[in-house]
Amino acid sequence: VVFYDVEKQVSAFNASLFQGGANSGQTVESLAAIAKSASDLTGSISSAKEAVVALAASGKTSEVQFRNLAQAAAAVSQFTGKSATDVGKEFGELGDNATQAAQKISTEYGLITAAQYEVIRGLDEQGKRQQALDSLSESLNQNAQERLRRYRESLSEIERDWQDIGTAISNAYSRVKGELFPDDAKQLEIAQRILDTRKEG
Repeated sequence: VVFYDVEKQVSAFNASLFQGGANSGQTVESLAAIAKSASDLTGSISSAKEAVVALAASGKTSEVQFRNLAQAAAAVSQFTGKSATDVGKEFGELGDNATQAAQKISTEYGLITAAQYEVIRGLDEQGKRQQALDSLSESLNQNAQERLRRYRESLSEIERDWQDIGTAISNAYSRVKGELFPDDAKQLEIAQRILDTRKEG
């Protein structure tokens, strides 16, 4: 069961890379590393993986944007109740106009401050489009992590305990997989070999 789940996750990472035209600049290994960094921040391994897969399918972000948007999507899903897949898709479809994307995020989630918006707009107006997009993703991630922290603090003890139980169960399963296979890189390597063998015949 665990091996099947690992193979399924690698397949999801691979499929998302090719849905995005394989032009995101990411690999299965880098997606796993980004998912791990997002789960370290949010505490939810499954949300992080869902966000990464959804973003990889968009295939339109720089490495800085990709990491920030994956971490932000995992956090936003925690405090909104939306699936990380849906939030990741929304973030992946923001487009290449940082000013318009900042307006959309501000309207939808209230995660961009007026000062941050002005910086983003200023960079856009100077023709520094990539800097504007990177600034947007960094601001979004920073604000999403802060909102998640405040959300967790606002929960009653019972709500926090209940949420912790659910996260612990999900994370325990992921850790069991990690014990059966030495590390993520090895899991991915084994699963990749199996997939390659199946593709060859």
